[in-house]
Amino acid sequence: YNEDDGKSYKFSKEFIEKATEYKGIIHMGFVNCSKQKQLCTKEAPTNLPSLKLYPPNPDPTSEFELELKKSLAAAISYMKYSVTEVTEDSAPQFLASDVSLPKSLLFTDKPGIPMIYRALSSSFKNKIRFGIVRKDQQELISQYQVKKFPTILVLKAGLKKPNYFTKEPTFRNLFEFMNIWSEQFVPTDQDTKGESKSWLFEPLPELTSKYAGDICHNTDKTLC
Repeated sequence: YNEDDGKSYKFSKEFIEKATEYKGIIHMGFVNCSKQKQLCTKEAPTNLPSLKLYPPNPDPTSEFELELKKSLAAAISYMKYSVTEVTEDSAPQFLASDVSLPKSLLFTDKPGIPMIYRALSSSFKNKIRFGIVRKDQQELISQYQVKKFPTILVLKAGLKKPNYFTKEPTFRNLFEFMNIWSEQFVPTDQDTKGESKSWLFEPLPELTSKYAGDICHNTDKTLC
């Protein structure tokens, strides 16, 4: 934008509002071409004021003449994410897969997948597996004692209780929460030939001669 273009000041209020909402998900910024002439000579859109989208390489850039909604939709379309629909039938398989990875579950009464949750799954790719549970999955809602929507929790092998997210659901707060439980360079089921230990994620596991050591007998500082 230029300082005297007559449009950018009014538009900037909406832009700042969206930049705050999307912080950590989409990087947004201003360039004052009245002052940053060298940068604008190289990077500025054809018409000013305008928006310019820089997608992940090697995709080409694109320009939008103050079409914020359209430009954000285009930006979101480049986001690669992995969120699994978890049902009462598929939950055991989801929890047993990649046993070394923590599992995050979002319980929701809304359709679709929230953008923040998609962004988290992208940020923690290969570190946390993300699942979404709908309101009609009453058995899972009861099993994890979900009292309100949305509820987000993390399950991790070896921990007896789910870890519930309790702060305001902003991307930054959720990122910090997930980062605590994420693992660096952990092997997945594709990298290991060991057995998937789904019982480590069950709130009330059954002790058998095969599983008792993992659940209770061979664990330190655990009251059984």
